[in-house]
Amino acid sequence: MLFTDPVKYLQTIKIELMIADLCREITAAAADQARKQALEQTRGIREQIERARASAEHARVEALRLSSATAGSRAALAARIRAQVESALNNARDRTKATLESELDRIQRKLDADSASRQAKLNELKDYLNRLEVAHAQFESWLAQLKTLAGSHSGDIPPPPSIPSLPSDLDLGALNSAPVDELRDAKQKLESALNTLPINIEMPEIPALPKIPAVDIPQIPALDSHFSIPGTLGYAEVDENGNEVGAVGGFNAFDLQVPGFAVTFLLIGMLMGVSLALIDEHDWGTLERLRSASAPLWTTLTGKLLARFVVGFIQVIVLLAAGWALFGISLGHAPAALLMPASAIAFAGAAFGLIVAGIGRTRDAVLPVGAIVIMTMAAIGGCWWPIDFEPMWMQNLALALPTTWAMRAFNDLMIRHLTASSALVPTAVNFGFGIIYTIFGVAIARRRFG
Repeated sequence: MLFTDPVKYLQTIKIELMIADLCREITAAAADQARKQALEQTRGIREQIERARASAEHARVEALRLSSATAGSRAALAARIRAQVESALNNARDRTKATLESELDRIQRKLDADSASRQAKLNELKDYLNRLEVAHAQFESWLAQLKTLAGSHSGDIPPPPSIPSLPSDLDLGALNSAPVDELRDAKQKLESALNTLPINIEMPEIPALPKIPAVDIPQIPALDSHFSIPGTLGYAEVDENGNEVGAVGGFNAFDLQVPGFAVTFLLIGMLMGVSLALIDEHDWGTLERLRSASAPLWTTLTGKLLARFVVGFIQVIVLLAAGWALFGISLGHAPAALLMPASAIAFAGAAFGLIVAGIGRTRDAVLPVGAIVIMTMAAIGGCWWPIDFEPMWMQNLALALPTTWAMRAFNDLMIRHLTASSALVPTAVNFGFGIIYTIFGVAIARRRFG
């Protein structure tokens, strides 16, 4: 990022040329380095492609070998799977059969024990029922004897409670056999179910692998050793306000020359309008006639200064307007602010003309001396070229001249496009010069023309 002052355009051009040369050198070096890297990468890529081609061919041969080996191992794989499945099923059948036999034997033993216990209970019940039946018959015989012995009172004997009789279809003998026949039948059915059928495993046909085509990797063409990469290195130029401008593209030489020559012509006009006019009026006796009117000399001088100030102020405005209309000069962001340095330099120029009029004795003495002084002030003050072209001692000397401050204000407003406040200090300095010149000019003129 290059920050430039548009007033210092020659220094800017020099720096831009240096930067452009530096960019070209860096770009050329970068292009050469990129070219070398591209050549090295091309060789590396070519080697990688050769290795890839060899690997692809090896993969194709290996795929064909695997295809033929797959068909041969299919039958062996099917037989081995069948043997393993049969062995696993036989082992499972044997373990299941052993477990079932053990469990069925345990259940059989428990059922046998339960059946024996139940049979014993049934036998006791059978014996009890038989004795109950005998007791029933004895009770009937006893009751009959009791009625006989009671005689006429036999009707008074209440009937005995009835004893339930045994069912006619009760067969306690059927309870002697335990229900274990069905358990034995279930055991036989489980053993027959565990007998497995012969296993016949059919391996599906493996489709033939597709033929792998030969890999055709194209050759990489050789890289041109003279190719170059376009450079992208550059710079951006902005003014003091941060606005981007083109390289030396936004500078108009008339922005510097028009106000510079306007100030020069203003000082020349002040020299002729004030100095020569006072000398001529003194030689012609006009001042003597004005003094006969009892008017103080300082009021006469002040009136002439004000008149020349107005003329000089209008002259600067007309020259700036002509430069804007004819040469397209910039009037800055605040054109009205140009009135401040224009009025200040007009006032200082008119006051300086009064000093020259008081020092010069004759018209012929004023013209060469005044012209030399004015041209020197214009040249050193930066009216004809940028003040940065001058040596440092001359730049320091220029600070004592009103032309320097006037051009600083015009450059800030018209070229640097600063705000109106940038012209306040130069304007105040020039008004200070004008006041000082007026004081000295009036004092010298009173002695000269009094």
